[in-house]
Amino acid sequence: MKSPVAALLLALMAPAQGATLWAESQTECRHHDSRQACKAAAEQAVLASLSKQIFVQVESKGDSFQNSDGVSLFTLQSRTHSNLPLMGVSQQCDYHQGEQMISCTGSLNPDEVLPAYVGRIAQLNDTLEAGVQRMQGSLSEGQYQTLLELLTVQQQLEQYRVVHDFFSAEPAVLPNLAAHRATLDQKRRAFQRTLPSLVVAAETLTGQLKAYQGIWVSPPLYPHSQQVTEFGQRMASQLSQALGPQRVSDTSQARYHYQGSYQANGQGLDLLYTLISADSAEVVHSQLVTLSSDAYQGLAIEPASPDFERLLYAGYIEPSALTVDLQTNKGSRALAFAEGETVQLMVKLNRSGYFYVLGHTGEPAKLSYLLELNDETGPHRFQHYIGPEQANKWVLLGEFVVEPPFGYEMLQVVASNRPLDNALPSARYDRVSGYHLVGESREEAVSLTRGLKRKTASQPQVLSAEAVLSFTSTPRL
Repeated sequence: MKSPVAALLLALMAPAQGATLWAESQTECRHHDSRQACKAAAEQAVLASLSKQIFVQVESKGDSFQNSDGVSLFTLQSRTHSNLPLMGVSQQCDYHQGEQMISCTGSLNPDEVLPAYVGRIAQLNDTLEAGVQRMQGSLSEGQYQTLLELLTVQQQLEQYRVVHDFFSAEPAVLPNLAAHRATLDQKRRAFQRTLPSLVVAAETLTGQLKAYQGIWVSPPLYPHSQQVTEFGQRMASQLSQALGPQRVSDTSQARYHYQGSYQANGQGLDLLYTLISADSAEVVHSQLVTLSSDAYQGLAIEPASPDFERLLYAGYIEPSALTVDLQTNKGSRALAFAEGETVQLMVKLNRSGYFYVLGHTGEPAKLSYLLELNDETGPHRFQHYIGPEQANKWVLLGEFVVEPPFGYEMLQVVASNRPLDNALPSARYDRVSGYHLVGESREEAVSLTRGLKRKTASQPQVLSAEAVLSFTSTPRL
């Protein structure tokens, strides 16, 4: 991909307690079949924006527990901004006849919604406690179905706890949750055999999904990473084949998102997949399977640049009155593109402002570069202006065709409400690679952008924001 375009485990940023969150969206109705569908899309965009203010895509510390073999593991969870359940959001939408557009404004007051999260967590925790108490002795076929239902309840509980702990000064107290995780895992392993191939794993993971249509499949992610590995790509491909006509190839048509995560257990891989409603962000089904090492023999399972990825995701500037988002026509998470595929890169700011995009290539090149965003000369070629009329709308930066060299890349967009001429890191054009290179290493390039933001963030009149997007490109499988 010559012109370049994690998370399973993410970290929370603590807001000022009691501060109301606000978000806006604008949706053009010509892209929808009806005004009602247009309004639903605008409302969904508001929810997504609110979710991203709660979840910042940074590596999390994670919870740990021991499996039945005594191996200490990080908790497999599917925690992302896209499946964060929001309760009590107040929205106001208006239809603009002349522009054929619907604009929505949404707010979320933590003081008002926190009691609802407390109640929901208590309800789910009681269900989980009672269910685990009933799971005694060897499992029958009927009890195995109950086990899957309890796994889904556990995932729901994890989701609501995330939002609760973001809003509350005191985290939710769930002293038995880790023990319940271990119990469910032990019961599952005793009943379910280790799966010998990716094909069998896909059949097992999709066997309980016959009642669901419109499923978008994402590759599973490795702990603390947004990189799609070779194993992740191959697993997603097998799941897509197993789902057949139940699967959709366009995220905008998805009624459900099937998202996964995996980790090594000393003898193979534990693979968790969770089905999430696109409308409510509720977990509707979860299933955990174990793969033998033979099932993924020859496939890379670990990310290529974990240390640099941590550095990039760990330095997000805290949210302000300015927000920026970056995505592709295939979404913004667990992205994998094949040779010859066309990728659209889009950006959105919640208000007028300027931005630039810094790219970082993976192994073996390990380069950082400024992406040209227009046909101007000098520093202006690297920055783009979003006017008031484009605020809260996705703006297409361009289309790119996936071509060699393949591998893992990360895009870092930095935005400000002031021109960025003096804030751009210096770049030099490299004729061999065709890139405008920044710094002598990727780490130095990141430090240049982060240092500049820390300097300007202390000035009240200057607003800064950042977003990171990761993707993997490969030859056709």
